[in-house]
This record gives sequence, C-alpha cells and structure tokens, in this order.
Amino acid sequence: MLADRIEAAVRAMMAQGKDIANMKILINKMIKENLTNDTLADSKLSISDVDIIAKSFYRVLKGMYHERIPYPQEPPEIEEDSSIVRKV
Repeated sequence: MLADRIEAAVRAMMAQGKDIANMKILINKMIKENLTNDTLADSKLSISDVDIIAKSFYRVLKGMYHERIPYPQEPPEIEEDSSIVRKV
C-alpha cells in the first residue's frame, strides 16, 4: 500500500518538474498521514521499521529519478580520405 501510493505521488511530483529535494519531504509526509489515520495500526510495524521503509523508498526513488547529465551531441561523421595513410 505504501509503495504504490508513494511511488505514484513521486512520479506525479517529478512530472510537474519538482526536484529530488522535495522527494524526501513528500515521502515522510505521506507516511505520517498513514500513521495519523491509523492505516498502519494493524501492520505490527514499529516506528523504527517505518523509518527504515521511508529511507528505502527514498533511496530507490532517488535512483530512479536522479538528475541526468545531458550527453553531448555526436559530431557529424567525417568521411575519411582513403588516400591518406598514417605511418606510425
């Protein structure tokens, strides 16, 4: 339940152009909502377990949505002159 909900929210957040810095805040907010609403009351998860889960979500989602460096465009192909031979 947590994974589906958080992954969908992070995906929507990233589609809106938000950055990774907001991701941890969103994850913690959503987990806190579940704790407050007693959605996790019967899960037998401790606060320590929930903290580990939150950190795991952040690590995995940060890996999925990390900023990618732009690759340089390849230079146009240069035709080689077969009459020129280099001697080494």
